[in-house]
This record gives sequence, structure tokens and C-alpha cells, in this order.
Amino acid sequence: MTTIKRFALLFPGQGSQLVGMGKDLVCEFPYIQSLFTRADHILNFSLSKVMFEGPVEELKQTEITQPALLLHSYSILKILEKELGFKQHQHQQLQQTLPLSNEFIKHFDFMLGHSLGEYTALLASNSISFDDALRLVRHRGELMKECKSGVMAALLSKTNMVQSGSLMNIKSLAHEITTTADNSNGDLCICNISNVNSPNQVVISGTESGVNQLIERGKKLKLFTKAIKLPVSAAFHSDLMKDCSNEFSNKLSTVQFSKPESTVISNVTYSPYNNNDIESIPKLLSQQLVSTVEWTSSIDYCTNQWEKQQQQQSETCFIEIGSGKVLTELVKQISPLSECINIGTSDEVKEFIKNSNNIFKDNKSI
Repeated sequence: MTTIKRFALLFPGQGSQLVGMGKDLVCEFPYIQSLFTRADHILNFSLSKVMFEGPVEELKQTEITQPALLLHSYSILKILEKELGFKQHQHQQLQQTLPLSNEFIKHFDFMLGHSLGEYTALLASNSISFDDALRLVRHRGELMKECKSGVMAALLSKTNMVQSGSLMNIKSLAHEITTTADNSNGDLCICNISNVNSPNQVVISGTESGVNQLIERGKKLKLFTKAIKLPVSAAFHSDLMKDCSNEFSNKLSTVQFSKPESTVISNVTYSPYNNNDIESIPKLLSQQLVSTVEWTSSIDYCTNQWEKQQQQQSETCFIEIGSGKVLTELVKQISPLSECINIGTSDEVKEFIKNSNNIFKDNKSI
């Protein structure tokens, strides 16, 4: 870790939640309890109790999962900020929005999150207040729960689907299925690419008939090795989310966004948000609900930028902040030579602080 000079922060999305998440952080760093208490007050129910104690079926409900993951990731960042010695904002108005110190933020070249995690990235970059971010993802979860039913499936391959051309063929097949289907009998046939998680993993979504058709035809063409239906009730990041996206845009219009203080990568464009166009933030967040999460291209953007700056891979590191190690494993598939670590438990927080203090100490706010 002592040779690492450049960092990118990664924030997980749904599927990374675990009962007990955050409980060890409160035990080891008692001052962070106030952040969990504030979240409970904002949402008007004990989110922290569900996070700490479950039951798992309740934590898996998307309107609870989303604020839980955001809260857990942000609590880790607030602990790191304090334990690494960065001065927190003293201004009363700034304290109320719970921002991170700019001196702390500037150590991270990029911030990016997977679907829901993009909201955590915007929060971490001080583009949105803690209260607004928490309410926003809670509402997002409620809308997603009510959207049209659909199915999702993960397409897995032992070979690189980008290099082999399989990914391009899967995209073409999905487009063909959706645009040429005869929906006159009321049986919609929709299939979209929801996530390009890595060169070895693509997620599709849509109606049951559309998804099944792509799986059947894709297997015959040997575009992937295996297809696994996912245990979800809706087709996230697909055309079936259009009503949800439209309604969510109304909610987004009531939230005040600021210029991100770090480079935040959009899931939709797999490039940084335009800091000169704050209005693009809510537009892209609304669009994200019906668009592909371009995770592979987003990670590639970071590594390509570091390469342009002549940074050796041994000097760069992706840090997954939050529960689980889903994104860490995906980075290993996308960029096998890149270092990637996870900070999701109190032990991992302490280990990171011990190994990285020398990196941060020269630039702390005095």
C-alpha cells in the first residue's frame, strides 16, 4: 500500500447487503452512531435496527436495501475522514449537510458506484446532502418496487465477451427481439442489456418472453456459457422502468445538486459528470433507471486516464467502500492487474488506516 499514490472509490449497489452491516462500526467507533440515529430520524423508521438485526427478508426489500447500503458506505467514509486526521467542517450550516472535507476528497481521483452506488458517489463528492441522498434512494426504492413486473438473467462466459464480439452480438440480438416483436396480442416482448458488469458477465432484463428468447437464441449461437435467472420481481434498467423513471424525475427536480468536488463517473455515459452543467445530474440519474449500467467501461475509463497520466498500475488502487466484495471481484475480471481492496468492516477500516496513514499525512488540513 505504501507505493499507492492514486485512488478510485467504488460504491456497491443492491445485492451487497448483509444483516449486521454497520453494527461493528458503531461498536468500534461509537461516535458514528449519531449518523445512524440521524438516518432513522430522517426516514421515520429504525433503518439501523434492520441493518444490525434483520430479518434478512426485510433488509432485502429494495426501499430498505437502498438507504441501508448508502448509509453503510458513507459511515465508513466519515470514519476514515476522522481517523485519518482530516478536519471536518466547523461551519454550522455545512455541518447540517454532513459533507466530507475537501482535503479528504481530493485524495481520490475518481468516484463511481454501481447503480444505487452512484448516489453514494455523488454524496461522497459533496454534490448532494446526506439527508437528500437518503430520502432520494428511499423513494427510488419505493418506485422500483411498484414498477411493472419483469425478469432478469445473468449471462456468464469463461471467455472475454468484449474481445470475442459476443457482447456486440448480444446487444444486437436484444435490439432485434425488442424492435421486431409482434406485441399486438398484448404479450410484450422486451429484452434490454441492464448491466455490462465485466467482460465475463452481462445482465439482461425485460419481459419473460423477451429474456427467454434471448437466452434460447444466445445459447444456440454460443454467445455465453451459462444463463442464470435472478431472484428479482422487476426488470431493472430496462424499458419496463420508463414509468418509474418519469415519476422519479419529478422527485429529482426538487433536490438541490452542487458541483461534485471529485470526478464522479456516470453509469450511463461511463464518463465524468459535466461540472459546468449541474442540471445534467438529475437527468442522468433518471435516465439510469432505463439504461445500461456500463460498469466495465467505467472502470476502463479510470485505468485509461491513469495510463495517460503515466501512472503505473502498482501506484493505483480501486477501493470498494461498503458491504460485500462484489465490485472488487468485477474489477479483477475487468482489469486483472489492477489492485482493488474492500473496506466494509471495522477490521478492514483499521487495516486500511494502519497501512495508508503515510499516504495521507502530508496533505491533511491543518
